[in-house]
Amino acid sequence: MNNSTKLYNQAVNLGLCEDWKRDWSGDNIESLCKMFKDGIHFCIEKNYPDIDFMVQKFRGKTERFGVYISEMFSFDADQLIYVLNGNCKGKVINSEYFVTKIYVRHNSDVTLIAKGNSITYVDMYDNSKLNISIHGSAKVVVNKYGGFIQGDIDKARIKLHTE
Repeated sequence: MNNSTKLYNQAVNLGLCEDWKRDWSGDNIESLCKMFKDGIHFCIEKNYPDIDFMVQKFRGKTERFGVYISEMFSFDADQLIYVLNGNCKGKVINSEYFVTKIYVRHNSDVTLIAKGNSITYVDMYDNSKLNISIHGSAKVVVNKYGGFIQGDIDKARIKLHTE
């Protein structure tokens, strides 16, 4: 059974809706990453796929599509959505007029440098860590469902979510 079929079966067992069943298109890494990002709320709610499965099957293959799995990283934001899973550690720079959204999950540890007129939305979960550095007219909006924030928190807009 290929990875797409395994993921499909796992998702169905977790309650994947009929629309997603019908539209499943995970025939390559790029399409799996697109589905992962499009269905990120289902994935976070269900802790799907399991981080061990992600590490075993996809680590080192998904970064160019904005999905990082227990990786060391440093990049300038050039995609609309990033998902940092597992034990990621590194730095994201968002600058100029770019707008991006970052999902920080599990035990990821991220330094965000926002500059210029950029806008960065961050959703953080679990035991993640976020260190914010804001320069110029940059805006940072954080939805905090878990984790720890430090740095320029007085310049960021932070919304705390509790269960």
